[in-house]
Amino acid sequence: MPAAAAKKNPRHEKFETKLKIVMVAFAREFPFWGVMSERCSFRVTEKTDLTSTACMDRFGTMTFNLDFWEKLTDRQFLFLVAHEISHFIFEHLPRRGDRD
Repeated sequence: MPAAAAKKNPRHEKFETKLKIVMVAFAREFPFWGVMSERCSFRVTEKTDLTSTACMDRFGTMTFNLDFWEKLTDRQFLFLVAHEISHFIFEHLPRRGDRD
């Protein structure tokens, strides 16, 4: 008997839907950012100890805090994704060195 599918959090599903919309907007309106976003992975969290807003790691994984994300308009979310991608493509994290 197959294992029952895990129930998805409705807030996470809403995030995934909005993310798809943003990726289409990038491809249409901002092709450079659309191509750059394809190099990244995305995740969402409710844990504020990980991030209270959004962050990008040096491997290209972008993490969004659900409470923060839900307050953003579509255009603000679009800007935030571009902002976080810029940390990755301009290598801000590796260049940071031992600075806090």
